[in-house]
Parts: sequence; structure tokens; C-alpha cells
Amino acid sequence: MPARRYGTLIVDNWAAHATVNDVTGNVALTKNLRYSVMVGMYDLSGTAVAKLYWKQPTQTGTVIVPSSRLYAN
Repeated sequence: MPARRYGTLIVDNWAAHATVNDVTGNVALTKNLRYSVMVGMYDLSGTAVAKLYWKQPTQTGTVIVPSSRLYAN
């Protein structure tokens, strides 16, 4: 299990397993506030890909979070 240093753990899938295409967690965000996000993963095969998606209230499906909405500390 990954260590939790800050905030709330949303997805806990820290184990060796076959390819997983969708590991989902949900958290409600407030408009115009910045949130700290930490993504941790490991890969035993060398083919892993991680993508961060979100769904806005007016959308029916998820989309990749645009880079214009990501900020470095």
C-alpha cells in the first residue's frame, strides 16, 4: 500500500496484477480553487501509462485534464 503523507487517498490499487484499464476514484472539487494531486505508480512490465481524467458537472463523460489546468508548485 502506498504511504499517505498529505490529504486523502482516493485510489488504492498498489499491487502487482494484470493490465488494468480503469481504476476510478471520485472527489468533489470546488470551482476556482487549486488542489494538490499526487499520483504514484509502479510498473513491472515497462509498458505502463497513467492518465488523469476529470468530469465537469456539464459533461456526460470524462476527459483528460488539460495541461492548462495543471500547475507546478
